[in-house]
Amino acid sequence: MAFVPYWYPSPHQFDDATYDNPPNPWDQVALGGVMLPGLARVKVRKGRKLDVKQPPGSHGATITDRGYKPAQVDIHLTVWTYAQWQALQSLFDGSNAALTLEPKPNTSYAAPAYPIDHPATAMRQVSSIIIDEIEGPEPSSSMKGAVEFSFKCTQFFPPPKQNATNTPKGTIAPQPNALTPPDPSSSPPAP
Repeated sequence: MAFVPYWYPSPHQFDDATYDNPPNPWDQVALGGVMLPGLARVKVRKGRKLDVKQPPGSHGATITDRGYKPAQVDIHLTVWTYAQWQALQSLFDGSNAALTLEPKPNTSYAAPAYPIDHPATAMRQVSSIIIDEIEGPEPSSSMKGAVEFSFKCTQFFPPPKQNATNTPKGTIAPQPNALTPPDPSSSPPAP
């Protein structure tokens, strides 16, 4: 697992923050090796796909583990300076060769997977994402004069070659019971 930096709480951590000098690593995110401008908040949701089957009118259920679901990553970005606004627009219009947030679709278009670099995604072992949708720009509700964007992303997580559905280790073989008597040929000899 990658080293994830500790955030250092300080009431003055934003006093000297600029586009080139963010307060700490938790406040910035890079996609495709390009640092997104402004202040970033990243949230990661990760879980398993469980198939829960409960017969009608009964208590309890059978649960089948279908494996990990790709993580959902939300990026909330706030920009407030002219330089941040210009840098962000270059990522939308395609003038930045390294990263284009909204590539123009064509007949052979496939959504690109971008490497992501942020302490939250590093801790949750999410190294690559595909952008599902981008919401914004809209005026910030918390910072006067700022504009906000929200990115909904899905972890790029190609399936492994093996099947993820399996019987958990430690499961014991079925034992004889009153409904299925033991096979007499496998019984130990009488004393």
